[in-house]
Amino acid sequence: MDFALMHSCITRLTKAALPMVVVLMTTGCIGTVGHQYIKTDPSGKVTELKKYYVQQGNEFLVTADLTGPVVLSDDTLTIKKMTAGSSIRISNTESEEVLKITEQNGKATYSLLQHKRSSEPSTKQINIYMQSLFNFTPLAAEERISALVKHQGVAAAVQQVEQAQNDDTKSAYILEISKLTLDKNAQKRVLTVLSSISSDYSQKVAALAFVETQTTLSQDIWLALFEGLENVASDYELRTLLSSIAAKLPDDNAVHSAFFDASETIDSDYEKYRLVSEIATQATSLQIKDMLAASNDIGSDYEAYRLMSDIAQIAKSNDDINAMLVFIQSIDSDYEMQRAFKVLPYSLMSEAQTANALDIAGSEIGSDYELAKVLVYIYQQTPHKVNLATNVKQAMQSISSESDKLKVYEVL
Repeated sequence: MDFALMHSCITRLTKAALPMVVVLMTTGCIGTVGHQYIKTDPSGKVTELKKYYVQQGNEFLVTADLTGPVVLSDDTLTIKKMTAGSSIRISNTESEEVLKITEQNGKATYSLLQHKRSSEPSTKQINIYMQSLFNFTPLAAEERISALVKHQGVAAAVQQVEQAQNDDTKSAYILEISKLTLDKNAQKRVLTVLSSISSDYSQKVAALAFVETQTTLSQDIWLALFEGLENVASDYELRTLLSSIAAKLPDDNAVHSAFFDASETIDSDYEKYRLVSEIATQATSLQIKDMLAASNDIGSDYEAYRLMSDIAQIAKSNDDINAMLVFIQSIDSDYEMQRAFKVLPYSLMSEAQTANALDIAGSEIGSDYELAKVLVYIYQQTPHKVNLATNVKQAMQSISSESDKLKVYEVL
C-alpha cells in the first residue's frame, strides 16, 4: 500500500464483508493524515490498522495488528497488556526511529529501534509516541475512554475527544464517550467536535450514536446538534440521519423548527420527499402541517405528488387536510396536480374544505381535460354533493372545451 501523504480530500470508500468489515479510507485533513487502512471485527473494534500522519512536522507510520482487547496502564496512556499475537509499530519517518510494542506472555513490551539498533525507550519517549497514536487513530478508543474515566474522570475523556485530529478518530471517540452519562457542558463540547467532522458519513454515524445513547437532551443541546449539521453536503446522509432521530425529538417548537431548518439544506427533491414521507409514518411529535410547510421547496412535481399521496393515507385532522390543500398549490404540472387531488381524503373533508379544493382546482389547473377529471372525481367522492354542485359549476367556468364541460355536467 502506498503511504505517501495525500494533500486533498478524497471520498470515503466502504466495503462490507461478513464476518469482518473492511474500510479503506483516504481522509481529508490536509497535511495531517495520508493513506489509512482499517479493519474491524463485527463489534466495530479495530483489529488491523495502517496509517500515515504528520504531527508537528514529524511524519509517522503506524502499523497495528490486535488479536483481542488491550489493557491500559494506570497512566491511561501506555498499554499494559495485549492479547497474544498483538503488536503495534510506530515509525517516525524523519528520524527513522521506530517504537515497537509487542506481546510477551500477555504483557506489552516496548523497544525503540534506530539505525538497526534496539534500546529501551524512556517513559517520555513512549508517552510522546502513544499520545500521537491515540490522537490520530481510532485504535483502542473504547479502552482509552474507559481508562480515562476510571482514573481521571469523564472530563479527561471529553478532553481526549477534543484532542482527536481526524474524522475517523473523532467519530470513534464520540461513539465511545456517548455511552457515558454526560452533563450539558460535556455534551456541548462533544457536539463541537462532532460539527468539525468533515466526512458526512462519519458525522452521521457519530451524531446518531450521540442521540441514541444520551438519554437526556435539553433544548439548547438539540439546537446545537442541528446547527452543527449545516455543513453536511450529502443529501442522503443528512436524510437518513434526520429520519433516524425524528422519533427522539421532544415536543418543542424551537427544536422542531431547527429540525426542519436542517432539512432545508437537502437539495435533492427525491431525498426531501423520502425524509418527509418517512417521518410522517413514525410516531413523532412533529406535525404534518409543519412537514408540508418545510416541503414547499420540492421542485419536482412528481415527488410533490408522491408526498401528497403518502400523507393522504395518514392525514386525519382538519389541520392536516388544510395543510395538504396549501401544499397542493405548489405543484405546477396539471397532470401531477390532478393526481394529487385524487388522493385527498374526501370522506374526511368538511363541506368547506371540499369547496376550497374545488376552487383551487378551478384556478390552478389550466388543462381542460385534467380539470374536468378532477371536478368529476371530487363530486363523485364527496359526501356533500347536494351543497357543492354550485361550486363545481363555478370551477368549470374556466373550461373552454365543450366536450370536457359535458363530462362534468353528466355527473351533476
